[in-house]
Amino acid sequence: TDVKNSPLGDITLFEEDHGDIEIVYAAVKAQKSGPVVTAAPASVSLEQNYPNPFNPSTSISYTLTDESTVTLRVLDMLGREVSTLVNETQAAGSYSVVWEGTDASGQLLPSGTYLYRLDAVPANGDAFTSTKKMTLSK
Repeated sequence: TDVKNSPLGDITLFEEDHGDIEIVYAAVKAQKSGPVVTAAPASVSLEQNYPNPFNPSTSISYTLTDESTVTLRVLDMLGREVSTLVNETQAAGSYSVVWEGTDASGQLLPSGTYLYRLDAVPANGDAFTSTKKMTLSK
């Protein structure tokens, strides 16, 4: 038995000799570190969906710098809402939503170009709005 000290904690190495087979294994006694702090994202953003064009589903990602009331909607090319993907208050961070190419009632939509629009309104600060295009191909 051999004990080694590392930044992660004490590591104990064990060796067993069983004739033709030698077994080596380790046990780690971990040390608790301080809290992990992650910085809030630097800016609010709406990413291009992926994949694009897509069939049958696509991912839409966005980032919030502050807790915000968020609405993420899918619109047809005339600006009519076909589906609401997010409608809630969310903490600062990065998010990803999968859209299955369906309308609000779950019906599959026809091939074509659609818009997706993110509205993020923080309690303090300026509202963010961004719209991008995506193509559903069947």
